Amino acid sequence: AGIPRESVRIVKEHHENLMGTGFPSKLGKSQLFPMARLAHLLSRTATAALAVEPAFRGQETMQALARVRDREAGVFDPVDVFALEILFAEKDVEKARIKMTQSMGLTTRR
Repeated sequence: AGIPRESVRIVKEHHENLMGTGFPSKLGKSQLFPMARLAHLLSRTATAALAVEPAFRGQETMQALARVRDREAGVFDPVDVFALEILFAEKDVEKARIKMTQSMGLTTRR
């Protein structure tokens, strides 16, 4: 049992980016675990939405996500941005999971 391998990858890779200039291993897009990419984008969006960065102060979640997407073009995959838009818009978690899985081209697992 123990900690799932996927969880460890999310934690380890959540500050990597598509360009291979992230932290700690400078992994590129093809090497990154998809959920780690989402965790990185979510982290940046949360930072923006919580007004840690003055440029984002007072913005709603979707506005913060759009601002991160526009301000950091090339750092985040547009597919990942779309997946988070689904998550933020869909109130039903299971429906969001299915839609996100499909939009990212992943397989549906429970």
